[in-house]
Amino acid sequence: MNYPYGKIQQMKQIAYRIVVVGLVLAVIGTGNIATADTKSPPAGSTFEQRLAQRKKEQNIKLEKRDQARIEQRCVSAQTAITSLQQQLSEPINTRHKQYKNIDAKVWIAVGQLKLAGQDTFTLEKHQISYNKQRVQFEKLTAEYVQTLDDAVVINCKADPVGFVSLIETARSYLDQIRTQSEAIRTTTVNNVKPELNNMGAKL
Repeated sequence: MNYPYGKIQQMKQIAYRIVVVGLVLAVIGTGNIATADTKSPPAGSTFEQRLAQRKKEQNIKLEKRDQARIEQRCVSAQTAITSLQQQLSEPINTRHKQYKNIDAKVWIAVGQLKLAGQDTFTLEKHQISYNKQRVQFEKLTAEYVQTLDDAVVINCKADPVGFVSLIETARSYLDQIRTQSEAIRTTTVNNVKPELNNMGAKL
């Protein structure tokens, strides 16, 4: 089972450089804003509802000089976000497919091993763990993309605090995506693959 690690690294590099460095630091002009915990917005929430939630979560206070800087640069930052969205669309979709393919292959292996009279309890336990991580990854990437969409839609000059709140939320989701990606890799490399190899050796 080949793990799509190259694509993961490519996505991490693109996303991290543009969102964190290109937008947060260049636009805000400071790295001192602490990212708050983010929660999933209610299903079917509107832009206004999501924005209000992000502003409450981040609770950002801007000094006048920072606010002026953001008002001057945020439109160009929104253009950068649009470019980011275009660059990430294919890697995200590809990663979703790759994770689903791994999941499907493990299920097929479980079925084949059961037909061969093998005890697949441990493998199925690892597969369930993997699948939960995969579903969480899809949820996080969807919310990350939605947050970037909201950061493009917002009138950033009229609401610089809202804009920064969305950028900080995107950064928080990106950190979670990186953590989730590593968790999936660990489960695949350390648990699923060795168990498949172990059971295959018994046949």
